Amino acid sequence: MAERRLRLTEKYMHFPIEEGQPEVQMTMKGENMLRQFTIRLADGAADYWMSVDIGSLRNQEVTVSVNECKQEQLGALEQGGSIKHAEQLYREHSRPQLHFSARRGWLNDPNGLVYADGLYHLFYQHNPYDRNWGNMHWGHAVSRDLLHWQEQEIALYPDKMGTMFSGSAVVDWHNTSGLQEGEASPLVMLYTAAGGTSALSEGKQHTQCLAYRNAQGGWSKYEGNPVVPHMADGNRDPKVIWHEPTRRWVMALYLEGNDYGILVSPDLKQWHMTCRLTMPGMDECPDLFPLPVDGDAARAKWVFWACKRGGYQLGDFDGEIFTPESDVMYTVPEGANSYAAQTWSDIPASDGRVIQTSWARGTSWPGMPFTGYMTFPCELALVTTDDGIRMALTPIREIRLIRQGVTSFGPRRLTGSHAPLEHGMELLDIELEWKPDERSKLTIESNGSSIVYDADAEQVTCGQAVSPLRKRPDGTVKLRIIADRTSLETFGNDGLLYMPVSIPPKPEAQGLRIFAGEGAGELLSLEIHELESIWAAP
Repeated sequence: MAERRLRLTEKYMHFPIEEGQPEVQMTMKGENMLRQFTIRLADGAADYWMSVDIGSLRNQEVTVSVNECKQEQLGALEQGGSIKHAEQLYREHSRPQLHFSARRGWLNDPNGLVYADGLYHLFYQHNPYDRNWGNMHWGHAVSRDLLHWQEQEIALYPDKMGTMFSGSAVVDWHNTSGLQEGEASPLVMLYTAAGGTSALSEGKQHTQCLAYRNAQGGWSKYEGNPVVPHMADGNRDPKVIWHEPTRRWVMALYLEGNDYGILVSPDLKQWHMTCRLTMPGMDECPDLFPLPVDGDAARAKWVFWACKRGGYQLGDFDGEIFTPESDVMYTVPEGANSYAAQTWSDIPASDGRVIQTSWARGTSWPGMPFTGYMTFPCELALVTTDDGIRMALTPIREIRLIRQGVTSFGPRRLTGSHAPLEHGMELLDIELEWKPDERSKLTIESNGSSIVYDADAEQVTCGQAVSPLRKRPDGTVKLRIIADRTSLETFGNDGLLYMPVSIPPKPEAQGLRIFAGEGAGELLSLEIHELESIWAAP
């Protein structure tokens, strides 16, 4: 074992990471702190550096030890007042420019989405020591417009109860929890302590715990944790809402298999289960919220949402029991990159929207110091179709804030023999209306990857994702595409189709081409909006 004694004097600890190295277990132990995690310490030149905020530990004496490591590797740790190599951040050739990603390290499920103090808070599953999964913390970023994000200090660290799995956050406006300090209503998190996923929590089970923001702005874990004991194998991912008619808190919780539970509480601390339901084919990351039908609040339906492919059921909820009124339906097709979606809580009534983001699962680009990003935030709506009531997803209206210019084309006929329409920018919001002839295919090629609408099959294909999209009664199809360096997000017929797909970065293929690959049709309208990177100052 290698050891090193340190006084923590700076804001950041810099860890050199080398991809080919084995994971080793590192412990940082002081008088009042203990952090333990796995890491791939460089044994030579670092592939990248992980800068972890230690400002809250400043002036402490700590012992850093590693179970299997050369003393020279441990000696390479550095402290500093700023992020190492910060000038390279967000400029990497494979960095999404329209979607949130952590500056370094691994990112997956969005957690704790909440609007508070004029800011949208985005917490997320995060490994701050590696770009691979593990060491689950809650990362944290804030935004005033859901576009431009500023990464904050890590909110939740693993402890003896487990690593920090997914959960949610709410503003306790009525101080039902009794945790309020001063005039500000407490911001409360409910999360899964994933026992048995680390050496510190060996032998422990998954339980649901509470943390809250104190008057100093930091996060404190409730001394009475867990607030929900172990209920079933794998129980996790609590999503909490306030139910005004019953004046209680409601938790949707994944249990096991395809089963979920609904629990209620008067104070966020004491919970009991009132309902158990099964969603065939679904597991993990539930959500529960009402949505008006066709904009009519008097016809609102409750939505019980689950993880895979944006599966959801419509129904009725009385504060204790969710009664399904539909089969499981899906918002994203097989092959799309969307997982563990969650809606923001506490959006002001004057706004009235239900806004959601998800993890763009399965996205790792060679040579990058980060893995994963969030899908573009979407507004949710229920609309009446010929098949019944369905979910529609559309990009948040704030996208207008990053529009830089527009190129418009009037009606024109496209055939396979004509030259394609071309545009040179890589970050785009594309809106078009197409009236195809029989046996025609429309191809939108952006940054080297393609979206194809097949008129005969009435379906859209992008990468491995294929989804039906019927022509409207007048024979037309509407498509909207948000094009980023590493993703194409397609919306069809005002959001009835939602297809977010990750694409391999191809810097040499930057730009847009639109053409009729087979057959012909009328391009009735086309607007190409150039977009500014979200990493530019808002």
